[in-house]
Amino acid sequence: MEIRKLFNVEAAQHVVRNATSHRCSHSVHNHGAIVEVFLTSDKLDNGGMIVDFGILKGTIKQWIDSFDHCMCFWNKDNEEYKSDMKKWNDRWIELPINPTAENLALYMCSIINRIIKATRFNNGEGNVICCKVRYHETSTGYAEATIDDLHLLPDDLTTDYSVGVTNDWSVELFNWYLDGRHQKKNPETKWFENPKVEQQVK
Repeated sequence: MEIRKLFNVEAAQHVVRNATSHRCSHSVHNHGAIVEVFLTSDKLDNGGMIVDFGILKGTIKQWIDSFDHCMCFWNKDNEEYKSDMKKWNDRWIELPINPTAENLALYMCSIINRIIKATRFNNGEGNVICCKVRYHETSTGYAEATIDDLHLLPDDLTTDYSVGVTNDWSVELFNWYLDGRHQKKNPETKWFENPKVEQQVK
């Protein structure tokens, strides 16, 4: 069993280096993207759900929203280009991947699973995982990445976010990001905590 949650990312901007299309590889362009997040678990929680949809409106939505009205570029791109993007854009993300739909689907699946592992669930949830992400770049095309595809990503997913992005984050999300940046990752650390639920029916 799996559930799906849809998120909108307006005007995500990028250049896709090495693309066959000259327009994609040589010009900044934007997409009104739709991100579909699929979750599964080995059991249902006390409310009979994989996870309450309301929880997905918290940290996961907040992180995905980082890409909204944001300039995204590959950390291997031209230094002058990157410098200009940082200078003239308040919101930017320097990614460890070329920002194609395929790579963004993989990247989002990986980071969402990291957020889930850093979350303490408090309503009898099982082993919740993000089993796949669909990244709709246009109304006619999307890329889908499953958890079994994550080996296609580079080992180092260090990412730089502008202050214009991180200013919109919660303290918990920012501290989790800093922990990853400083390579102090402890899989047992729970940076995010879901609400404790009083059981109305036992």
